[in-house]
Amino acid sequence: MTNKRIFSSPRMGIYTDLVKDFFTELGINYVLPPPITQKTIKLGVRHSSDMICFPFKVTLGSHIEALEAGATDLLMFDSAGTCRYTNYHFTQKQILEDLGYKFKMHVISAKTIFPFLKSTGCNRLKALMIARKHWKKIKEVERIHYGNPEKAEIKVVLVGEIFTIHENKINYDIIKKLEKMGVGVKVSLLLSDFIKHIIPFSKDEYTPFKKEAKEYLSSDIAGHGKHTLWDTIDHCKQGYDGVIHLLPLSCAPECLIEMLIDRVCRKYDVPLYSFPIDENQFEVGFDTRIETFVSLLKRRKKRRVS
Repeated sequence: MTNKRIFSSPRMGIYTDLVKDFFTELGINYVLPPPITQKTIKLGVRHSSDMICFPFKVTLGSHIEALEAGATDLLMFDSAGTCRYTNYHFTQKQILEDLGYKFKMHVISAKTIFPFLKSTGCNRLKALMIARKHWKKIKEVERIHYGNPEKAEIKVVLVGEIFTIHENKINYDIIKKLEKMGVGVKVSLLLSDFIKHIIPFSKDEYTPFKKEAKEYLSSDIAGHGKHTLWDTIDHCKQGYDGVIHLLPLSCAPECLIEMLIDRVCRKYDVPLYSFPIDENQFEVGFDTRIETFVSLLKRRKKRRVS
């Protein structure tokens, strides 16, 4: 049924190849868009509103490159509640159609994944078995790429918007750079954790921090802002040396949460550095600020030990 259809979705860091392998094993003709480059970003920026958040621009550029490479069906993943991300597919579809592209847009979420697979001719039981196998692959890839921060002398937690955290082509490969400086990095919002949270009756590791989080935020918030707050509280209590907050410039949920996690870090006396990211940031300046922050953490650690 899908022989003449070619599916594609935006890249997302270490999970990119796993997504391709999952759909390919299901018998779906799936292709990756080209790696994210300045060309990808410029394509997205050219056809986006100036004030829309950076992930919108990058994923739009990836969609254009995928369509140019022959894709007939585009996939967008929806996990962000009331965040603008959930409306990306509406706006991006309109933009791409105005540019003259012919395609079909599919929104993939916990509720829509099986109806989507059924529409492509995939068997539900087979999909569940393959998903179970890929769950183990996801855990292994996370272990390989994100390692064990507990062994490092300096430990930081990386929190923020999920795409910005995991896509190394837009966060200037911050995790590897920190590790080269001898810093252990605990990465928030792992895909394996997110999948576990949507499984009925699974244990919620965030429960101990939700009560304290209500001191700062009494209602729900869009996107992954609440996870940013919960993970900040968790790792401040664990004694981590610093918190790094990655957020797309103009991301409403993360901009609000930035003020709240600043209060959390002040309460626990843990340094916080927030990095707004958009197409106008330059890697050299980004690297300088990272190095300065790490130097601060090392000086604090040395003073406390002595």
